[in-house]
Amino acid sequence: LYALKVREGDPGEVLGTLHLFLDPGQPRSEWPVIKDLGENGSMVSDEMLAGAQTFAQALGQIQDFWLGARHVVAHNLSFDLDMLYAELKRIDAVTRFPWPPYRICTVEQSEQIRGSRMSLTDLHLHLFGEAFEEAHLASKDTQALHRCFVELHKRGMIRYGA
Repeated sequence: LYALKVREGDPGEVLGTLHLFLDPGQPRSEWPVIKDLGENGSMVSDEMLAGAQTFAQALGQIQDFWLGARHVVAHNLSFDLDMLYAELKRIDAVTRFPWPPYRICTVEQSEQIRGSRMSLTDLHLHLFGEAFEEAHLASKDTQALHRCFVELHKRGMIRYGA
């Protein structure tokens, strides 16, 4: 899990980061993304997860980080929120989570560029003329998303702030 908190109205200013490896409760070889995409489907290794907390153990840190946030931004927001909701539901914590009231999906907000959905890599390539390194690693994907979000905001394609 990797998340950034940015200033309301000025998405270029990063106020904080949250970076956690979470124990998924099964070996990497059993993850659906690995089965669907092959060994390169995730940059996470079993070694990175050794000794990691479970989602339930990390929930307090995650809630504290999200507390007070008015917006949540993700490239494929429905997927990310579904994953978060599923984990919260599994530990009966859905109603205790500080859900931000506003949601921004960069996939949806950038569809008019090509008339179809773009991967984060394709959006980054379109906006900056280059791909980004280590796609599918949460920190690198989130940093690329942040660059794309700031650029889309500058271009008036995404409204962010009060």
